[in-house]
Amino acid sequence: MTESLAYNSVKNMWIVDGAITSERLLDSRNPQEFIGYAIKEAFSLCFLYYAGGKIQKFLENNAMKKHNRNIALDARVLENNYIKQIFKDGTIKSSLDAFDKIKKDPIELYDFLHKNPNNAIVKIAKQSDIIVSYKNTDKIDTRAYIDLEKIETLKKDLNKLYEQYKEAAQKGENTEKFFKKVKKLKRCSIITNIGTSIFALGILAPGVMLIKRKFFDQDSEFQTKRDIRNQMIKDGIINYHKF
Repeated sequence: MTESLAYNSVKNMWIVDGAITSERLLDSRNPQEFIGYAIKEAFSLCFLYYAGGKIQKFLENNAMKKHNRNIALDARVLENNYIKQIFKDGTIKSSLDAFDKIKKDPIELYDFLHKNPNNAIVKIAKQSDIIVSYKNTDKIDTRAYIDLEKIETLKKDLNKLYEQYKEAAQKGENTEKFFKKVKKLKRCSIITNIGTSIFALGILAPGVMLIKRKFFDQDSEFQTKRDIRNQMIKDGIINYHKF
């Protein structure tokens, strides 16, 4: 847990975004602004760190149930010809078998990743940015954090997709047709996820703010508008009796 917090960039961002959100809330000029910030930040952080992943997982499970296709791999991997080639010529199996022989000891796993750059799992982990390489080289950047749980998950997803590929091949489905369907399902899941996020952040969150101000606040007027008007009255720019 400590290592993950120290080196995982996503978890580092939790802390940064949490601090930024706290500062915005503390700097709110009035209760209306505080509530507005709270609603916007809650929706943003929810979709950024939680809901987006859950929605994607739901769509991936749906693809498994309805189409028997595992689309959990990174889109960049599925769009790359490399995965088609290793499935077609069967070299993916030797990479999966080699990985299975490793004891699930972190040190041994790190050692395997460094010493087997040609292993398909290592290559695909690099394509997915699970493993970061030094610029313009194939060498693993030892300064970057490697989430070993993601490596394990990647292996399972590759194995699952390969089993589905073999089943499809037995039914006469060729490599191109198989991956065309997988890529289509993946693209649809991404578009659906993006559309859901846009709806939530662009329509639902502002809608909640408007409903709250319209039906639950004693005064539905914008606080900023009221503050500007009061300041103009105070400065003698406008006449109080007009309002």
